[in-house]
Amino acid sequence: MDTTTICLDVRDLVKDYPVDGASDHRAVGGVSLTIAEGEMYTLLGPSGCGKSTTLRCVAGLEQPDSGRIELAGVPVVDQGVHVPTERRDIGMVFQSYAIWPHMSVFENVAFPLRVDGRRRTKKEVRRRVEEVLGTVRLADVASRSATQLSGGQQQRLALARALIREPRLLLLDEPLSNLDARLRDQMRVELRDLQRRLNVTALFVTHDQAEALSMSSRIAVMDQGRVVQEGTPREIYQRPATRFVADFVGTANLLDAEVVERAADGWLLRTAAGVVRASCPDGTRVGDQVTMTFRPEDIRMHLSPPGAAATGTTMLAGTVDRVDFFGESVECQVSCGAAVLLVHRHPQAAPQEGDTVHIELAAEGCAVLTDRGARLPAAAPVAKAG
Repeated sequence: MDTTTICLDVRDLVKDYPVDGASDHRAVGGVSLTIAEGEMYTLLGPSGCGKSTTLRCVAGLEQPDSGRIELAGVPVVDQGVHVPTERRDIGMVFQSYAIWPHMSVFENVAFPLRVDGRRRTKKEVRRRVEEVLGTVRLADVASRSATQLSGGQQQRLALARALIREPRLLLLDEPLSNLDARLRDQMRVELRDLQRRLNVTALFVTHDQAEALSMSSRIAVMDQGRVVQEGTPREIYQRPATRFVADFVGTANLLDAEVVERAADGWLLRTAAGVVRASCPDGTRVGDQVTMTFRPEDIRMHLSPPGAAATGTTMLAGTVDRVDFFGESVECQVSCGAAVLLVHRHPQAAPQEGDTVHIELAAEGCAVLTDRGARLPAAAPVAKAG
């Protein structure tokens, strides 16, 4: 990060809310993050984790109890400093879009230029508005009432209004959550492509893992007011640092395990599914209680005995309890010992309920979490069986 230009720097941000007029609820508990110019940085977490409160503190809509926020190197929040929202070089898209129903599309977008105190000619305003409407593909509906737009068009209108002043930082507070599933997928791609094409820096808040993984440069996963892991989408998904991250981001198999023996090709761990061979973090000792996690797509399932297990892998026998069809894939619930594992397969290679199958786990497809929070990063996904 030291060779890049920093757009947003947040340090030790704390925000409390009163509860029942007495004790405080800590909504944000010491959040720190740094966003470089041109990044799409995402705060991801469940409802109530503090992600929207963090964004609102950056926007100036909430005043934190302590901490420091710098935008382009200039403090906007610090001890004795609280720059009001209108003086921060930001644009914001709300969950509800907050467009003005009594204005046309053109007037909605032009409004920020007319109230920011800068002198512009009508020609300059029209040129800039037409340019931005063209960027978000709304030029042909400029004269239409904002209430006559579809949900996707309203989302693009809110985005155009946020971009019209060319802000240093774009804040996106779950802007896709009010759209239906198909339109949300379409707008996710459009928003990502627009952000990259304009090279605008964005702080994006969502509880949707698909949005975060597909759109972000980096992700900060939040839980109970704190950032519990930060990294690229691939790092967050394949190398979870905690059980919470492994369980919240995507679908994961989680097995409590005990380290029982050091083997030539890894460690042996006793789990409810059987004894599994795995690589473990440095400092692992026999007797350690750990959590093993692996993704359903990283499991190889064999419908007939595959022979001897390859070096560094474990073979487990199981029974298929359930097969759920999702179109592009099927999800199988497989009982292995006392554990139930989730396995993803191509529909054409799916087993039937009641089939006996053989589960192959490769050590590099697992992440092993210890009670100290250390983990072994998973390598590239294990190829699926044909």
